[in-house]
Amino acid sequence: MKKTIALLLIMATLLSGLTMALSSCGDDSTDPGADIHLFLSSRIYDLDPSLAVVDDDAAQILSLLYEPLFNLKEDGSVSGALAKSYDIDKKNGTMTITLRNTYWSNANAVTAYDVVYAWKRILDPSTENPAAALLYDIQNAVAVKQGSFENGATATIDDLGVEVISNKKMVITFRDDLEYIDYNEFLRNLSSIALAPVPEDTVSNYQNEDNWSKRMATITTNGPFTLKALNYQSGEFALQRNNYYRRSKNSETALTEYVTPQFLNTIWQTSDMSIEDYETYLTENVILHFADEEDNKGLKNSFYYIGEIPLALRNAETYADKVKVKDLLSVSSCVLNTAQNGNPVLANAKIRLALSTIIDRQALATQLVYAKPATGIITPGVYEPGKKTDFRNDSTALLATSANQQKAEQLLAEGLGELRLTKNDLGTLWVVYSGESVNDAYTAQYLKSVWESLGFKVKLDAVYGNKRQVNEDIEVFDSVLQEYFNSSWTDCRGNTFQENENSAPRQADVLLVDYQMLATNALATLATFSSDLSGNGFNISDTTAGDKIYSYAPIPHVSGYSSKAYDALIDAAYAAKDAATRAETLHNAEKMLLDAMPVIPLVFNQDYYLISDTLTKVKTNAYGMPVFTKAYQKGYLDLKLNDEDAE
Repeated sequence: MKKTIALLLIMATLLSGLTMALSSCGDDSTDPGADIHLFLSSRIYDLDPSLAVVDDDAAQILSLLYEPLFNLKEDGSVSGALAKSYDIDKKNGTMTITLRNTYWSNANAVTAYDVVYAWKRILDPSTENPAAALLYDIQNAVAVKQGSFENGATATIDDLGVEVISNKKMVITFRDDLEYIDYNEFLRNLSSIALAPVPEDTVSNYQNEDNWSKRMATITTNGPFTLKALNYQSGEFALQRNNYYRRSKNSETALTEYVTPQFLNTIWQTSDMSIEDYETYLTENVILHFADEEDNKGLKNSFYYIGEIPLALRNAETYADKVKVKDLLSVSSCVLNTAQNGNPVLANAKIRLALSTIIDRQALATQLVYAKPATGIITPGVYEPGKKTDFRNDSTALLATSANQQKAEQLLAEGLGELRLTKNDLGTLWVVYSGESVNDAYTAQYLKSVWESLGFKVKLDAVYGNKRQVNEDIEVFDSVLQEYFNSSWTDCRGNTFQENENSAPRQADVLLVDYQMLATNALATLATFSSDLSGNGFNISDTTAGDKIYSYAPIPHVSGYSSKAYDALIDAAYAAKDAATRAETLHNAEKMLLDAMPVIPLVFNQDYYLISDTLTKVKTNAYGMPVFTKAYQKGYLDLKLNDEDAE
């Protein structure tokens, strides 16, 4: 659910030690750039750009740290980001991309090898990552992800149709078995943060590749900012301008040429702060002092940008005339466990539909204030194939925005009849959600109330980051929710649930997540529910002792949903001869998916913020993510001088 970044100048004394320590790492010029303090309402545990799947906050921070090949404009076109130029040869089905001169935060040059390495990690059959669907237009990409060609021959990562010509040039070869390829759509795919490069020399040499993006010592970024402080105990988190972003370490170009702020300093809510304490803290220490020019309670010049407003103040419309709102390509959703290793009644589609039909999406969106009732799994802002119009509009609504108790009861009864069960057999729904999200906490309570009205018992389980020992002296934190989503249902649970002492242990039934549209491409999102194209690869097993004959079993979407009819529609969408055919096929696929309901869309998420007149040039990109690269804080030099005098 939505909980986004809040930028504020907060408690100078609390952060002064951190800021002084970081200042020595920067430039000694007389105008080094502003120190802007942030407040994050939830913690970010993994800074791997390919994992921006289930958490709005993580996706927004990652967009500050990494730069993909292209930027997506509001009109649907792209401009060069990491890519300096590109050339499409439709006759030969290739695209040549030339990179600009830019550098990782460790001063090493960003190369085409880093881009290709990042893509190969996503397409590795052993990696479960839905971002793989963004790359399926590339020659052999599907075979590489599945581990074999159609003739049964083994496909390796080196078969991918991408060639590095030089450090700054790469050539993509597109699939020759497709009659129709939307090159503009593919360019938009390459604007996804999930496809940003990662530093091969860092990741590949690290003993556990999953840990490189969780530790201060190994996180290396190519975007405008880099990580300079990370302390989960104290709640401190700091980003510093990447001094090598588009400039070498020997460059004479001013540091502020490409990135204006010097630091983005953060204080998280502490892990032992309850939702109620957190809301009180926001009200009394953040909202109260917004844009206060006086030194009130030590909060000099106070807050400049606030993105997290307590629910009570949202509902009271206290700042309704000041809040700026931006749609995100994100839908708050319940991912259901249909694989019969949770509550067995969820294997029935009519019972899943009953759980959806009882939900009043309009009421939920109204209570959350900055959200819209979901009418499908594809959000507004995703394009119709071949066009720059919305895939999602009023005429394509697939979900009712109001509850229908009578219909829900009817669906439930029909589903129970098919299973030869009664209401007494419904049992418990185990709902897992982020305990660090105000919106998730409210939504979980709402779901509990409406699902219990159908006769279910509901167990709510708020999860937090887990600390894990890496070796004798280093610990890393993992996002439990992200781990649950990105891993298969059968392997991801660290605990199990038993309804009573006589029942068998089982796994969670519902995951409440922010389902991200990784690009403005409906096909890429819908393909993740296909058995063969989920992005989760294949389980490869040796079926003989001697001749090495292998069995390739597809790993479906994390919900466990698998449908041959749905798979056929997604295959047909890829094989479409034109944009109109692809569009019609995708609309049919979305309808089939929501008729089966392995995932229940709830509300379309929105970014919202308050901003002071003293903070300017803060922008948002086409994904709804904030852009602070040129953020300017008026009078920041005077603030610096005053702070230095005070010391």
